[in-house]
Amino acid sequence: MESDLDLNHTSSSYVEALDEFRKVGDVYQVYNKMYDQVKNLDHVTHVIAIGAGPAIDEIAFMKKLTPYLSRFTAVDMNEWCMEELRQSVKKYLPSDVILDVHLTKLQDWQGPSEAADLVFMFHSLYYFNDDERKNIYEACFKKWLKPNGKLFVKIIKDLHEAKAPHYLNDIYRETGRKLLTEAFTIKQELQNLGYKIDEELEYIYYQDLSILNNSVVSFIKLEAKPSFDDDETVRNVLKKLHAEGNKGYSSGALFSVVNEKF
Repeated sequence: MESDLDLNHTSSSYVEALDEFRKVGDVYQVYNKMYDQVKNLDHVTHVIAIGAGPAIDEIAFMKKLTPYLSRFTAVDMNEWCMEELRQSVKKYLPSDVILDVHLTKLQDWQGPSEAADLVFMFHSLYYFNDDERKNIYEACFKKWLKPNGKLFVKIIKDLHEAKAPHYLNDIYRETGRKLLTEAFTIKQELQNLGYKIDEELEYIYYQDLSILNNSVVSFIKLEAKPSFDDDETVRNVLKKLHAEGNKGYSSGALFSVVNEKF
């Protein structure tokens, strides 16, 4: 299957832009507090992260919630992200955790060496179309997970189940770009296929649209489809939305999915 968006950002710029973008909104702290509410996962020994990127959030989740982790499998096609991931695993996870890195497109991945307790898709489902996502769900529950395993999805909310639209999609609506898929759509897809949403948590934060540093603008450019030709277009729409009173509202969901059909 062909990915709907090009994830092959082949320089460190994507890692740097993503990190700076999240620091501006204090996103890491928001996520960390949300992880405190996740149900007990002491049984987990193997986790797979799809579209892992530098895996900052995934590692924070595992460090807090999976004390008996012995294997972490990461799949991503960005070599810089994978190098950042390797360094973070060494720094934050126990030294006996086996790291299995697959630098490849998801469609070329042959699957894990052994079934996992959890699969993470943290902000990675945006990059696949409807049919591709259905194939991913099927592979997840038929090939990647143990029979009682869970899929954890983290994804934005936009026009449904939210107090206001997501500011990133406001930017993309304003400029005629492809919108990021929201949690409501993903949950409907999963439920229509017979999967159950097991647990759901919400996060909310505000991104200061008046902060127009280069990394924030770069991240918005990198995520856009079609891409922006220059920084000025992004800066101008940020200024416009800020002047109109847009507060940079961002909400999303972290939810787990189980297969009741096994």
